[in-house]
Amino acid sequence: MSHTEIGQFSHRLSQVTVREFKRAILLIFLFGLALRALWVYVIPVWQQADEYPHFYYIEYLHKFKAFPVSKPAFPYYEGYQPPMYYILAAGIYSLFPSLNGESRTLTEDSEADFHSESFQDNNQMAGVLRWLSVLLWIGTFWVA
Repeated sequence: MSHTEIGQFSHRLSQVTVREFKRAILLIFLFGLALRALWVYVIPVWQQADEYPHFYYIEYLHKFKAFPVSKPAFPYYEGYQPPMYYILAAGIYSLFPSLNGESRTLTEDSEADFHSESFQDNNQMAGVLRWLSVLLWIGTFWVA
């Protein structure tokens, strides 16, 4: 870019009003929120590549009151993640016992059987935790 082009760009940028800027930010926010709402309702539960390992981390934290050990195998590989989200999610998991589908036995070496009835019992809780992710995104968007 030449100095003239930079000057013209700077002049155009300074003409953008605060009102237009706020409107653009609001549109970006609404678009992002719509995408996340679609994710909550349209994408089937457990169809995201790492949704269950994150859920396993939350279940483990809820049941054992300890952090899982990260291993390079499914579903243990999310154990290295920072714990704030998982602590919040485990708290929500504890608040809604009728949604958490504790009909299956969770052990430190649990395997994921996505087709089992006991595994599908967690679908409602997974939806609630998806909304937690949306709320955290909203907070991050407005802080940033």
